[in-house]
Amino acid sequence: MQSELTRAVRVLREMGAEMIVLIGSLAREQVNPFGDVDLVVVMRTEKRFLDRLQEVYGRIQPRVAMDILVYTPEEFEELRDSSPFLSHALKGGRVLYAA
Repeated sequence: MQSELTRAVRVLREMGAEMIVLIGSLAREQVNPFGDVDLVVVMRTEKRFLDRLQEVYGRIQPRVAMDILVYTPEEFEELRDSSPFLSHALKGGRVLYAA
């Protein structure tokens, strides 16, 4: 799982990610055989939410279960405090990359 995470971070950086945050069980170091990689990505894009997800998954082509949420910097700033899900996830998250 670690090698797949490393590969995903590399691809996301190549795509222009400004920040990549690992969230969920892997961020809490609670690795289990049924776990997945959960990432929050901040990236400049004009694409609609679902279109940017399609692009990211298409480029990464995950080999393990992976949930990736991609936000623009503006969306991220707005949602980090107003979205209970995102604010909770970020509290236990680990920043893997920040430009």
